Amino acid sequence: IKPVYCTNLPTGSSPFLLLPGTMAADSKPQLKVKKEVIAKAVRALHQVVAKRTANANPLFEGATETMTLLFTLSTIPDKRKMRPVMIPLPNPMYNDKSEVCFLCKDPQKKYKELLLQKHPVPGVTKVIGIDKLRRNYKTIEAKRALADAFDLFLCDHNVAEMMPKLLGTIFYQKKHKVPVPVRLLADPTQNLERAIRGTPMRIPSGPCMGVKIGRCSMSEEELVANAISVIKGVITNVRDNPIQSISVQATDAPALPIWRRLPPPGGGGAPPAGRLERA
Repeated sequence: IKPVYCTNLPTGSSPFLLLPGTMAADSKPQLKVKKEVIAKAVRALHQVVAKRTANANPLFEGATETMTLLFTLSTIPDKRKMRPVMIPLPNPMYNDKSEVCFLCKDPQKKYKELLLQKHPVPGVTKVIGIDKLRRNYKTIEAKRALADAFDLFLCDHNVAEMMPKLLGTIFYQKKHKVPVPVRLLADPTQNLERAIRGTPMRIPSGPCMGVKIGRCSMSEEELVANAISVIKGVITNVRDNPIQSISVQATDAPALPIWRRLPPPGGGGAPPAGRLERA
């Protein structure tokens, strides 16, 4: 199917590419932002972050500053999903030099042997069982130290629902290091690599959703390619809840709009307001 372009746009606007093969429940095609629009927003945010961090430690800042795509949905999802959908990234945020911690069910020794000896995956350097997590990381200080010690946290999908209570606000609200659930098979290598090389999309409890596309230290080309992959992945997974707007935001920086659905002729108001829920 050949793509077609939308022509009923305001004067001076760039055309948006329609994807006829991606249909919502109402059979209306979803829109894809032009690559140049994304690149312009990423470039602007790069400049904002560079000015703010000019006198900071570049190693530290490069590891913590991230960029996120913000999506506003048409309606509040019927039910929030605890387990995310993993969207593959052409340019992963983590690699074999990253520090990844895996949180598992007990006995810890069994999974430590599986993940660090039998089927080691580059980057996975620590395995912590539930019992040890309860005993050794009770205090806020201990949880903060654990969160700061690793770039990414993964967990056995069987214990995913226990994570909010065990890790608390340090992981879920302040550090934004929510563990990504992984289904462990006899050989868990493929699932672990998929989690490390992708980005999680979590169905929120409100109409606003954030999905990380990369680190601010990544190049413009890498972030744009990741953004395109994320937009495609989100569209695929919210077919019954059309996207109303898309923005891109860096850590502690303003959100820059890159697309907004045009209201229907003779009506249409602003999309519902709500609290953003990040991946």
